[in-house]
Amino acid sequence: ETNRTRCNPPLSRKEVSKIAESVSRYEVDQVAQSVAENWHEADRKASRKRQVKSPGAMPSELLSPGGFLGDVIDWNLRTAFKPQRELALASALSLMATLTGRKITDERGTRTNLYCLGVCETGGGKEHGRKVNKAILTACGGEDFIGPEGIGSHVGLLSSLQHNPVQLFQIDEIGRLLATLNNPSKAPHLYNVVSVLLKLYTSSDSFYIGDAVADRKKIARIQQPHAVVYGTTVPENFFQSLAKESLNDGFVSRLLVFDAAHGDPDSQDSIREA
Repeated sequence: ETNRTRCNPPLSRKEVSKIAESVSRYEVDQVAQSVAENWHEADRKASRKRQVKSPGAMPSELLSPGGFLGDVIDWNLRTAFKPQRELALASALSLMATLTGRKITDERGTRTNLYCLGVCETGGGKEHGRKVNKAILTACGGEDFIGPEGIGSHVGLLSSLQHNPVQLFQIDEIGRLLATLNNPSKAPHLYNVVSVLLKLYTSSDSFYIGDAVADRKKIARIQQPHAVVYGTTVPENFFQSLAKESLNDGFVSRLLVFDAAHGDPDSQDSIREA
């Protein structure tokens, strides 16, 4: 086309083919190619397509599910000094997931072992949902379902589940823990926690067997482990903890993340818990 429009007189087709064959032996000049093909504009359009738009606030109908969940959420909001409806839903789901542990499943063997994460600013009322869950479990004789509020190592995590296969681990500032888990040199005893949580998640309908050790009696064996995690953190710590490994290994995709609509809601005169 260049030969036809710019050369006077145009070269023969044979001569053009010979030139093209000779040129093709050399690497393309990418600067000239990018200008000729307008790569900049193509990249700009592609970038616009890749931009992720915020889905907006959670629909109100999802925050008021009714039934047992609705009752727990309402009690949470009535007794909270700073009510957070999104976090009330997250903590209520974690409680329901614990109460139904090893009791129900679907046709594919999926259980209710949820990993929930509540994100809220400091002083925004993150701790109230954990208190409500502990109060309800204690009142109904379910103290054994209340797991430790911190994870010191993957061995400790498994030891707790061996005591009771259904455990609710409520962890404050889980964002800091996740950041530590991504740095094996900083805390090698915590590095395997995420790996174990992933294995526990997929073993909820089967038999979990821990890593081989010299003493076979110390190998963790848990029938249908049901670990439920409800963690809370501030936005900065959560997003800083998202290392490339955590995005690729499937852990983040298993998290149900609830972002509080109000970082610091107005306080209220809450009623005392019974």
